Amino acid sequence: MTADGFICKRCGRCCSGKGDFDFHGSVSTEEYKEIAETAPKHVLRWFSKLPYIDAYDYFISPRAGNEPTRCPWLKKKDGLYVCVIHHCKPPVCNNFPIDVDQVLTASCKCRGLEHLGQVMK
Repeated sequence: MTADGFICKRCGRCCSGKGDFDFHGSVSTEEYKEIAETAPKHVLRWFSKLPYIDAYDYFISPRAGNEPTRCPWLKKKDGLYVCVIHHCKPPVCNNFPIDVDQVLTASCKCRGLEHLGQVMK
């Protein structure tokens, strides 16, 4: 569930590495299996099984082995940004923002609350 009143404007700021929103994270094995049911194999290569715990890190570059500075699945189309894995994206993405404070502290100049009179600077 996302913050009350938040409407994504598809500006891409949260996922493009321009703010403090950290889209890297981990999912449980159960969450990974749910994502794997619909995600293409090229998406699953960006998940890495964590040793010693029942979880997977995601957004780990399969080539470099590190975290990218921007989401690899954020693409610009017709002047707006789209998530090309929207149907199977990780929970941290699906739940952004969890509350208004997360939008205000992400410092990505998110436009999702502009209609409420809260303009990010």
